[in-house]
Amino acid sequence: MTGPARATATTGRILEQICNMAQTDSKPQLTAREYKDGSGWYVEATVDGETAKNVGDFASDSEAKDWIVRKSTAYFKAHQT
Repeated sequence: MTGPARATATTGRILEQICNMAQTDSKPQLTAREYKDGSGWYVEATVDGETAKNVGDFASDSEAKDWIVRKSTAYFKAHQT
């Protein structure tokens, strides 16, 4: 699986888990990560040391970090259930 397919391959349960983090005292730690094959970047969201969700498909580290700063809060609010 490559590119955008990797970013969208997670289950609804995992998406719900990360989105619900915003409603608890635990805040997700967001980190820009490069795909192992070097094809791009994604944002890894963790809470309490556990990987919960990989979000997005970005061309560069700076694009992923910009998404964290500018768009991550709105993304998680929009995906809350």
